[in-house]
Amino acid sequence: MKKSKSTEINWGILHYNGQSVKCILSDPLNRFWFSHFCKTPFYSESVLLNLLKMSQDSLIEINFLWRIITNLSSNRQRGFFIYPKDVNRIVGLIGKNDNDIGLNASFPNATDNLISVMEENRDNIIFFIYIEAKDYINLREILIQHDFEENLDFFNVSDLLPDHDGYRIVSEM
Repeated sequence: MKKSKSTEINWGILHYNGQSVKCILSDPLNRFWFSHFCKTPFYSESVLLNLLKMSQDSLIEINFLWRIITNLSSNRQRGFFIYPKDVNRIVGLIGKNDNDIGLNASFPNATDNLISVMEENRDNIIFFIYIEAKDYINLREILIQHDFEENLDFFNVSDLLPDHDGYRIVSEM
């Protein structure tokens, strides 16, 4: 999708990635999709109720994870394993403390560095990880092999974002 110099939007084909559609009403692309979906034979009362339930379940899950993080991080130092391009987004989401540790996920041997820091500070640090989904899956397995627990010693920041399934433009119209 391209935005022209005015506020007009040039629409394209919208393709949702992930297992479910997230209904973010403030997003014009979601509203565009939903307005056209309502005109299809696939739209029904049960589909609408399922969409509402998925949205509610997603918010409950995110709120639950935030409560866990708040409780755990009150007694532990926080670490961040992210790409430099994402620092501002994550700081805006989670905030920043003076004693936070930041590790650049794009460095060579970044995973080895993360494991080393986590092992040196076992039970004293929680890492917030925000990397590509496919890379997270591999990293998660490695961390578990080193006896770290997901949602206790490390978190996938993408799970904390309400729009983590997301979408992308496939082609312009």
